[in-house]
Amino acid sequence: LSVGNSIVTMYAKCGSLALGSKVFHKMSRRDIVSWSTLIAGYSQGGYGEEAFQFLSWMRRDGPQPNEFALASVLSVCGSMAMLEQGKQLHAHVVSVGLEFTSMVQSALVNMYSKCGSIKEAARIFDVAELDDIISWTAMINGYAEHGYYREAIDLFEKIPRVGLKPDSVTFIGVLVACCHAGLVDLGFRYFSSMKN
Repeated sequence: LSVGNSIVTMYAKCGSLALGSKVFHKMSRRDIVSWSTLIAGYSQGGYGEEAFQFLSWMRRDGPQPNEFALASVLSVCGSMAMLEQGKQLHAHVVSVGLEFTSMVQSALVNMYSKCGSIKEAARIFDVAELDDIISWTAMINGYAEHGYYREAIDLFEKIPRVGLKPDSVTFIGVLVACCHAGLVDLGFRYFSSMKN
């Protein structure tokens, strides 16, 4: 099992999902790692339909999907703006009790933000105790992309107070917000702090 999982992982990480899937199907036994690795590989490769097929198959014939598999497919929903599928997956996450894991909460914020459902993303973000810059960046970019410039800037200002450090993508989000809000001086201040 561990050798089979390693081979599936290797093929998935190398982008050879067809070969990884072939090995997966030939395995006499599969565990949570086998399923999650292939689902994540298809998700990260942008093959949403295949990721959903494997997730459905896993729910029917395999072990209970874990937060890693569910977060991977939620990520696909966000990248492909598949809001209805994302909502269905969110309902499943709640039904299996994984809605409070940080990985799933972060994936939900990201998915709803990218799908334009900013109020739902903000609702999840506000109740979650997310201590990773990826979730904060997803929320800031979601606000900025959908016209909530003040909210994006306010959230960006809170980052140092929670002990996080913005990355380059976070700065892009707040600079977009400043640009669209006409806040040139504030944008320049952020740009200077980014260089420092």
